Amino acid sequence: MNQRQKQLLSILEQQGDWMKGKALATLLAVSDRTIRSDIEKINREVEGTILSHPHKGYLLSVENRQIVETKILPQTADERLNFLLKYLLTSKGAHPLLDLADRLYVSYPTIKLDLQRATQIVATYPDLQLRYKEGTIELLGTEFHKRRFYRDLLATEIKDDFINLDKVMDMYADLDFEWVWTCFQDTLKRYDYPVRSASLPMLVLHIGIALRRAIDAQFIGELPEDVVVTEQERSLAQDFIDQIARHFHLMIPDTEVYSFARLLNTYRDIQQLRIKTDFKGKTIDFDQVVQEIGRRLEELSGLDFLADQDFLMRLHLHLQGLVERLRFDLELPNAFFHDLKRQYPLVFDIAVNISTYLGNILETDLNEEEIGLIAVHIGASYSHLMESRKIPVYLLAPKNYSLVTSSLERLEQRFAHRIQIVEQSDYFSVDRLQQKEVELVITFSPIPQSLSIPVVCLSTFFNAEDELTLIAALNKIEKQQTDVQLALQIRKFLTERFFYSNLDMKDADSVLQFMADNLYQEGIVSDEFLSSVRQREALSPTDFDYAIAIPHPLQAYSKQSVISIAVLSEAITWGKYPVKMVIMLALKDTDSQFIQLFFHWLGNCLGRPEKMENLLSAQTGEAFISAILDE
Repeated sequence: MNQRQKQLLSILEQQGDWMKGKALATLLAVSDRTIRSDIEKINREVEGTILSHPHKGYLLSVENRQIVETKILPQTADERLNFLLKYLLTSKGAHPLLDLADRLYVSYPTIKLDLQRATQIVATYPDLQLRYKEGTIELLGTEFHKRRFYRDLLATEIKDDFINLDKVMDMYADLDFEWVWTCFQDTLKRYDYPVRSASLPMLVLHIGIALRRAIDAQFIGELPEDVVVTEQERSLAQDFIDQIARHFHLMIPDTEVYSFARLLNTYRDIQQLRIKTDFKGKTIDFDQVVQEIGRRLEELSGLDFLADQDFLMRLHLHLQGLVERLRFDLELPNAFFHDLKRQYPLVFDIAVNISTYLGNILETDLNEEEIGLIAVHIGASYSHLMESRKIPVYLLAPKNYSLVTSSLERLEQRFAHRIQIVEQSDYFSVDRLQQKEVELVITFSPIPQSLSIPVVCLSTFFNAEDELTLIAALNKIEKQQTDVQLALQIRKFLTERFFYSNLDMKDADSVLQFMADNLYQEGIVSDEFLSSVRQREALSPTDFDYAIAIPHPLQAYSKQSVISIAVLSEAITWGKYPVKMVIMLALKDTDSQFIQLFFHWLGNCLGRPEKMENLLSAQTGEAFISAILDE
């Protein structure tokens, strides 16, 4: 199954409903005939995977959905765990372990390790139990408690951390990293060496990088003279590296042992961070570089990264590792962060900007893999600093009714981070509601008339289904807010004279040249604009799946903020994906915050196939704006 066919399955899985062949062809930038051919090939591989209907189009089979999911996505530990938990929650009876292993295309020992992790999670719910019996496994518990568990799984997916242990381990799924992680934990316990839980994801990330280098026989040379570690750290590092060497049949030099011991030392004691180093004949002051990056990040995002001490420490440590890799000409493995640009386009774009600054300081061009690692550090801090805007709510609930009182406490406990109760009232009043600037009404009793804003009616006992309903309503409001904000901004920047439909171009650079030249001739941008756009593309192409590219310069070279859009007559190869629509951003410094809004919106859209189809079908600027608003 090729990449396009996997993407086709992913679109149908996200859609969850019938979808026309023409829509699929639009999203994948291919012909209707190619779609039919791909579907035939998929159905030959797994019979009945995709259903077809002469009028409705295509639908992913419910019976084969779980099998398809395992074919769409890499077989990572985190994805397998989520699949197993949901499968056990939604299917009845006992399931043979061998069948689960076959379904997920993994070995029997691997499925047992996955189920051990599942057991640890389920154990936190006293009313649920995973029962093993005669080579089978079954989730036991009442439907109520299963629904509660499913609710928590959904909430975790919605508000997941940018980086966590599961995600880091997924990056090294091909390295038997479950064993590496277990070995590392056991070694820490044996030496009674505590590590803060908040530091573990990044520490394990560095272990994976070192292991990749060792497998590729890329080792650190001589270490700086200021490497000082304790005897406990040296012994722990030696023990752990020896186990790694035996397991993977590697010869690992002592320099790697001391490098890892220093890593442990730094994560325990921030005072051990090196202040300066010599590189290419000049002194690099890590403190100054970190402070400057923090200042630039605040300019780009409006968030105070310098207030996040963990981020400053991790970034400082990363810069040390970056200089070592450059000094010894070591390559960062290219298997990282395949989906990072797609899932977090804003974070990745900020990382590109910071990498340009670092490249100037270090007199070298950082490759896409190094940019991806910088994005992980920025994203880990960004997710903590970026507090979600609370949605103002009008709450209709009797204050002195004991049953509702306990439900209100649960509502506050579960949703205080997402809603702000502007007013609570015992009775409904349209006049009072109109006096308040609210975006949602939450009520514990039906409202006799329709309103212009969303209403969520909860049951008296505020159960798990109520929570799921409220989560869905809040998500919908947040997406609509982003769409409206973006549409209002784009109306200011988009004019029909810079919207090109049915544009016939043969390659990406020809498109960039055409669009940038027109902007220059109209006095919108300076003559440095096109060169900066090309430099940005060289660092990491700005194409995304669903046939879209978002070229923009590294710096603001615009005299007026303009968005130029080109819909191509035929898809062209850009970076990784074929591209049919090109959205060029030419913004002034004063409008740079729009990029944050734009990429946040794009991240949401890439998970909504119908939305992307409507955007790609737009042939005018006004139609493009209407597609943003789903009009």
